Amino acid sequence: MALAKKTLHLVKRARAAVTFPKNVRPLLPYNLTRYRGYWHSDAESHTPWYGASFQLTSEAHNISKGVNFGLSKFLDHYEPFFKQLVAQFDDGSCWIVAQDCPGYPWWPNDEPTLPALRALFAQHHVPNSFTGAMRLPQQAVFAFARELLSYPTGVFGNESSLYSDLDVSHGTRPVVIKVSAHLNVDFLSTDPELVRTVVKEHRSPAFTIKPYTGTSF
Repeated sequence: MALAKKTLHLVKRARAAVTFPKNVRPLLPYNLTRYRGYWHSDAESHTPWYGASFQLTSEAHNISKGVNFGLSKFLDHYEPFFKQLVAQFDDGSCWIVAQDCPGYPWWPNDEPTLPALRALFAQHHVPNSFTGAMRLPQQAVFAFARELLSYPTGVFGNESSLYSDLDVSHGTRPVVIKVSAHLNVDFLSTDPELVRTVVKEHRSPAFTIKPYTGTSF
């Protein structure tokens, strides 16, 4: 399928259910200020978070073979994993996709990168300067998975030019899938047992799984 036709197909599939709320706070099943406080080691955040970082092993990177690692290999490993996590926790509610850096415009440029996501914004008449969130059902998350995973490194079309991480938050549970500009995907929750369960169920030779500070598994 040609790129233009594929982009149009993705936009049509997601158009009816996707919304672009300007204020993400009322939609989240956790306190956003405390979540951000956790990231800044704020002892007064009062809400402990636990997490696991799923990072590609050197074998998956093919470092030993001298193969240059890039975004395409990242997507080959992480797209199935990302979709498995979304399906595992889907309960019919929407997922809230927001930038990790508050106040950043979603599109700081007009380059033809991430065409399906850009077309989705255009279809909903959302300007490049938008700083809110996307509210997506599972079907739309799946449809745009590759470009959501590509976002932190793909906005500028240059893997050395990084932009904001993405937080993909569950609509009813304090669960976050973080898409990192460092080419890894992390799972976070306020429930340490849930993090341990995810680690146990998704162990793979492709991943080195590193616990967040205060997390054990």
